[in-house]
Amino acid sequence: MAWLKLTLPLCFLGALLVLPAYCQQAPCEVVRKTVPQGSFRLDVEPHDYTPNDIYTVSITGAENASSVIFQILPSENSGGGLWEEGNRLVRCSPSESLMQKNISGSGIRTRWISSSSLNVGSAEIR
Repeated sequence: MAWLKLTLPLCFLGALLVLPAYCQQAPCEVVRKTVPQGSFRLDVEPHDYTPNDIYTVSITGAENASSVIFQILPSENSGGGLWEEGNRLVRCSPSESLMQKNISGSGIRTRWISSSSLNVGSAEIR
C-alpha cells in the first residue's frame, strides 16, 4: 500500500508534464492557419519549374522578423523536393514540408531542389 502512495503522485506529475506538449498544435497546423503580416518580397529563381533543378528562394523586406518559415506545396501525387537545410525540416505529409530559418538583417536566402519526378508540373513556395 505504501508503494501506491509514492507512485500515484509521480504519475500525476508525469501527466502534468506531458499534457501541455501533447495538447499543442502541430507546426503544420499553426502555419496553415497563420496569416502573413507586414510587407516582404518572395523571389524564386529560375521562374520556370524543371524536375531535379536547384532554385534560389529569397525573402527581402522582412525588417522586424526574427525567422521565416518556408513551405513547399507541390502538385498532387508528387514528392516535395528537398530544402538546403534538412535539419530544420518538418514533414506535414509525404509531399508537404516546412523549413524554419532565422533572419539576420532584413532578408534571407536558401535553396530548394525540386523533385526528380517527371509527373510534377509545378510547385508552390510560400
